[in-house]
Amino acid sequence: MSVERLATSEPTSNAERRTSNAESRPTIMNLNHIFFFLAVVSPLLVLARAWRPGTPYHGWRLAALMVLAVAAVSWILYPAAAGYIGGFAWLLLLFVPAVGLRKMTQLAAQGDYQAAGRLGAGLQILHPIRSRELRNGGFSPA
Repeated sequence: MSVERLATSEPTSNAERRTSNAESRPTIMNLNHIFFFLAVVSPLLVLARAWRPGTPYHGWRLAALMVLAVAAVSWILYPAAAGYIGGFAWLLLLFVPAVGLRKMTQLAAQGDYQAAGRLGAGLQILHPIRSRELRNGGFSPA
């Protein structure tokens, strides 16, 4: 090839074309995908644990099924925000009740039955718990 032809021809490599980092890397998992994964896998694990015969986890089964339903419907209707919607359902229906039940048990073990009862009454709004203590709205000392 002559020098004139080399000067007028298109470059054969990417060296002169500027690329952004996003174009050269594979797609990175974003927060929406992480929340969706959490909203699907966590309820499935809860269901696997609660579906064994003889386990008294009816409320947890129902909450896990509700989270899965919300995640599925949001995936169909709003796939761009399905992870955020499913993650919020997971937070309200599984995570907050689990942490709240742990705190309620801790309060009851310390003898603060009134605070444990108030917390239990509040948790009934978020979680369908089938426990005598929570249905009555409080703990009674043994």
